[in-house]
Amino acid sequence: MALLLAACDKADPDPAGQAPVSGDQAESAEKAGPSADALFQADANTRRLVHLKYYAELIEAYHAKTGRYPLQGRSSRRLNVFVSNPDQREQMERWTARGDPDNPSDRAPFKDLIDELSRGLDRKIPEYYDPQRVATDRPNFYIYLVTGDAYFFAVHVSEPYPFAKPAGKGSFKVEVGSASQALRPETLFERPEFQAATARPLAKPEFFDGRDATYLHATSP
Repeated sequence: MALLLAACDKADPDPAGQAPVSGDQAESAEKAGPSADALFQADANTRRLVHLKYYAELIEAYHAKTGRYPLQGRSSRRLNVFVSNPDQREQMERWTARGDPDNPSDRAPFKDLIDELSRGLDRKIPEYYDPQRVATDRPNFYIYLVTGDAYFFAVHVSEPYPFAKPAGKGSFKVEVGSASQALRPETLFERPEFQAATARPLAKPEFFDGRDATYLHATSP
């Protein structure tokens, strides 16, 4: 989807010229053998898709209750929200620094999205982030965009799922939204391939559960 921060699909994660870290540095993948990063990414991709479903269902529930999408109307231009935790924020800023000159946009903090969802749904909203702390060939943050009366939500994965679109070397984007050109959440979530991908058992579920738990309320500690 060209509308959704296409620059993120092309940007260099490290404009200073440093080589990106291979795999999640925190997991010391290089010490565990050449397949460690592939194993980590397989589990991370499953969790990323689960998070996509989680956020899309929150957004749709908010719309059903309020008649609008979160942060709709805040800006007359496209409004981006980048879903990154404190340990990912510096890299996210580097990924997004160049912006998208062809599609000017504004930006809101992720906390504003969480607060809006919490008010609209009248409950505290747990937060979930990309499990990878250190970016490699793809953004390690999620993207929410609201433009006019439509929204998009995207995650980047390392596997070429049949419902994903190429988004640069080693990167594929899975995106849902409400616009006519977007894949509707319910359509994607009913696809057998998506259901199989999200139901795939993790090799290290305790690790990923712990990673999720670390940042459950990162915007409101």
